[in-house]
Amino acid sequence: MRAIGFSVIVIVASAVAGAAVWAITEPRAAFSKDDPAFEQAGDPGKGRLVFAAGDCASCTPKPDSPTDFDWVEVWRRHSGNTH
Repeated sequence: MRAIGFSVIVIVASAVAGAAVWAITEPRAAFSKDDPAFEQAGDPGKGRLVFAAGDCASCTPKPDSPTDFDWVEVWRRHSGNTH
């Protein structure tokens, strides 16, 4: 009977701990939905800069490229793994 009581305590404690971790680590928006910055038009120049700085072109296929994209090769290229 003690083992069952202990098991129930462990299960309940695990559920409470899991809920606490989920609540603490839940992603939150950096801006409110009413932020006036969202009403402004986008800046293509800044978007182009971020695209280039993030090396997005290495993973983003061009419109006329084949549809079979080699994600393993992309991973190798970005991780420095040449095997």
